[in-house]
Amino acid sequence: FPSHDTRFNIALELSYSNIETVSANILLIRNFLLEALPREIGGATFAGDVHGAALPSILNVLLPKTMDASVLLPKLDLEGFCLSSGSACASGSNKPSAVLTAMGIEPNLPNLRISIGRFNTMDEAKALVEVLAKIANQV
Repeated sequence: FPSHDTRFNIALELSYSNIETVSANILLIRNFLLEALPREIGGATFAGDVHGAALPSILNVLLPKTMDASVLLPKLDLEGFCLSSGSACASGSNKPSAVLTAMGIEPNLPNLRISIGRFNTMDEAKALVEVLAKIANQV
């Protein structure tokens, strides 16, 4: 067996072997979501500097006040989508996200956190928009 250092180097090489392709795919999906979600869900916006210094693999969608993320999340889960509400720093807490509050986001504004990874596809992003729009129109 190769040493731990050798295995780590192999894993590192594999993870960076397609980094340009992976990064381009993440940006493509992100840009699609930035355009499609507000179009399909009236009043939806995004937290943070989505066209600037924001991490490209995470989007926080701010939803209209009439929606309830705690109702949306289980419905999305049943449709096969794993999303979160708030910020990762506040996972499992009933308190408003300190990160979103520090960004000036209203504490009780419903929101969804979408993480985009190397294995996500544009078809999945399109399906998410379709399902989220359908659910949002039911709420």
